[in-house]
Amino acid sequence: MAPVPRTDLPDRNGREAPGGGGPGGAGPRGPLGGKGGGRVVTPDGPLLDHLVGQDRARGRLVEAVREGRLHHAYLLVGPEGVGKRLLARGLAQLLLCPQARDGQACGRCRSCQQVARTSHPDLHWLEPQVRTGGLGSLGIDQVRRLIQEAAWRPYEGGWKVLVIAQADRLTPEAQNSLLKLLEEPPGQAVILLTSPRPDQLLPTVRSRCHTVPLRSLTDEEVRGVLADQGLIGPEDDETETELLLVAVQGAPGRAWALDRERLRERQEAARAWVEALLGEPAWRRLVLAGELAERDDLVEVLEGAVLWVRQVIRTRVGRSAGSAPAGQAAHPRPSLDELIELWRELREAYRLVQGPAQRRLVLDRLAWRGAGGGPGRGH
Repeated sequence: MAPVPRTDLPDRNGREAPGGGGPGGAGPRGPLGGKGGGRVVTPDGPLLDHLVGQDRARGRLVEAVREGRLHHAYLLVGPEGVGKRLLARGLAQLLLCPQARDGQACGRCRSCQQVARTSHPDLHWLEPQVRTGGLGSLGIDQVRRLIQEAAWRPYEGGWKVLVIAQADRLTPEAQNSLLKLLEEPPGQAVILLTSPRPDQLLPTVRSRCHTVPLRSLTDEEVRGVLADQGLIGPEDDETETELLLVAVQGAPGRAWALDRERLRERQEAARAWVEALLGEPAWRRLVLAGELAERDDLVEVLEGAVLWVRQVIRTRVGRSAGSAPAGQAAHPRPSLDELIELWRELREAYRLVQGPAQRRLVLDRLAWRGAGGGPGRGH
């Protein structure tokens, strides 16, 4: 059966497209500058089969279902974009599928298709709205409506699944209201909270949930997910793909909220700064420091520099020999010790510019130091 085009469901660890996510759904702006046509397809078959890199988390929940010892509440934690929503939706599909066998939903029946579209009457999905400047909050009235839904018996028998995505956006009042449901859950209800920042939840909320951690994906896993989503392809420039891998940091779902052109320009600025620190004379580094200090996105550029050097170090450690990574060939190959010291200096600068320290002072200091006395120390 060929996949049916949808605009409300992620494909392999992706984010929901605009309008998805059920009540209060928060979708991204679209794929990197329109690449891939802005369309996400509904995975064919069980949703859990499309969850990449989360075998431990998936296995733990599936085993609990199979053995009949499912807890009433789970907190799915991990970086944004690694598959928490897909895991929640896949577990809901497994619980609500009348043809589920041996811990696997059929993925084809009416119930499975309804869950895939977030339209199943026994699946209730709460998620903050995207607002100017970020996500909105989830208030007490929304939680009270969810509690009312939980009080009703399942429409189709079996389970009722309640999902609160981005649960850290719950106001303190809403979290306190949620405690009643967590303390006295209906016997037929399963509550799934997802959060990239579980420390923002009240300890009393966290303590009443079983925590299931999700990890960041490897670069190869991310490549596979993004290729399936049509965000990268064999015709793409490898350097651009590497920039994207650095930007998403093991979380392919983040790619849907990125502007590819802006990302490319920002990462080029980060790479130019790294190259200057490794191989340019001090006067040139100071000129670049002045230009960087005027950028509104300085924090993001420095973050890109930190991530870029980290990736170079990982590549160097993983290879006993070989050419320098893209962007490094114009200067003498720095030693591993020089790269590690530069990474530490960049990380400290990244930390300082987010505080009260003067940006230009931080960058000038870094420019004078270069790579700890390495190639960038010339005048």
